[in-house]
Amino acid sequence: MIQESEIRQKLSALLQYQISLDEFEDWLVEHSWNMHKDSQRSAQDLVSAVELAFSEYSNGHLNDKELRDRLVQALGQIVVNVRVTDNFAVSPLKVSIITTGTSSGPPQMVWVPALI
Repeated sequence: MIQESEIRQKLSALLQYQISLDEFEDWLVEHSWNMHKDSQRSAQDLVSAVELAFSEYSNGHLNDKELRDRLVQALGQIVVNVRVTDNFAVSPLKVSIITTGTSSGPPQMVWVPALI
């Protein structure tokens, strides 16, 4: 099983030049094998978006910059995990925000603990 948060952390490391594209691809292949059997839908959707970008890149439909832009887009979301109590109150457990980066630096992942 692969968690969406694991994928996001590795993808963020790739986009920050902490790991190479080959290292990321090797990790993704190893950890996403048969993920359709036991991983959450959100993790499957993220891996699908990443694999599509890699496929378009390897077929020459995307250049290096376009690949990076696609991967940043995959991270450019706010993810909120919530807990629903018996009285149907909803409270956030964890919020992760992916910033798109600036000219002074690459994208970064910021984990914001929820105030419960």
